[in-house]
Amino acid sequence: MTTAFENVPKEFIGKALFYDYKTPMTEVLGKLKMDEAIVLLNGKEYYGIIDERSVAKRSRVKIEKKAAAAKFATKVPLLDMETSIAKAIRDFYESGSKALPYYEGGKVIGIVKRGAMLKALLSLRMLSGLKVKDVMTSPLLSIDSDESIEEALTMMKQRGINRLGVLASGRFSGMISYRSILQYSATLRERGNAKMENVSKPQSRVADIADIDINSADYNDDVDDAIRSLVERNASGLVVKRGGKPVGVVTIKDIFRVAGAEGTESSEGIKGIIVSGMDGELKEYEEEVRSGLQKFVNKLDRFSRVKVESLSFHVKKQKIRNYELTMRIWFQNGGAISASARGFSIEKAFKDLADEAYKEIKRKKEIISMDKRQRKRSEEEEE
Repeated sequence: MTTAFENVPKEFIGKALFYDYKTPMTEVLGKLKMDEAIVLLNGKEYYGIIDERSVAKRSRVKIEKKAAAAKFATKVPLLDMETSIAKAIRDFYESGSKALPYYEGGKVIGIVKRGAMLKALLSLRMLSGLKVKDVMTSPLLSIDSDESIEEALTMMKQRGINRLGVLASGRFSGMISYRSILQYSATLRERGNAKMENVSKPQSRVADIADIDINSADYNDDVDDAIRSLVERNASGLVVKRGGKPVGVVTIKDIFRVAGAEGTESSEGIKGIIVSGMDGELKEYEEEVRSGLQKFVNKLDRFSRVKVESLSFHVKKQKIRNYELTMRIWFQNGGAISASARGFSIEKAFKDLADEAYKEIKRKKEIISMDKRQRKRSEEEEE
């Protein structure tokens, strides 16, 4: 019987589109609509990948005809014959990519799409017994339909999320995501613009590109059913409804987070602490960082009275001696917060990160308290 600790099966490897990293982005963009990721090469060496999220995140930059694809690339982990299914799931979670390159014989020979990993989760029954409410992110962060796409991009980047709910006159009306922004950008180019319009122009409204045909799951559905729905619809996320009202979202990243944390429960009882980006010279500090994260969680438990379900922490070293730290925390009673910080030392950046996380938790508790009061008021009015 196959287990999560066996290597990624060769049948998971699919064909990849390869481009030189100097190829004009305008040429690559059209192909990206037909595939989940494109592999860039520098000669014969792996350079990075391009997917809809890496493009949308940089959409403030107008794509000139001669702009190289390299400007929109991102580095993601390479899978190989030694990579286990469990490790691949964690790599997908940490990178947030739709596909990861597969390396063999000194070169990238193809890509593994995240859909294959979702099917593996179903086959291995790794999350059987869990409900959607156990893995979803709540509340559903939203933006007004009259706001600009620029504001939506800023909000998604600050929160470390890939989609937002859209409100029209205070009512849920759809979703906006990196995918919808990319599709909008590509459509503008197909209309014959000499230069792709900058989607962050003030007149570009969220309402112009919001998806109104929304895939959803019920709060009490089995996670396996939600995974099947994601695979069948080739979707990235499902709006979670309770009593017909949206209360959160369950995404592929949520599912990979829970699956990646399985079997990593700490001695203090939280389901998992996932640390990434601490390679090379930073590797020797990983245990110290994990210890610091555990102390941080313990402090939250004592003073904030919030129970942490799991936590992810990522370090990105900049070209100069500067570190960017990001952290996302999920709570046992539902919901999550994100925080980020930069500094010339990991120690200073970590302290700033913890301070930012405390502020976000306080803000979240205030929002939850306000929501409870509003729900109570609405129930009283209905009676």
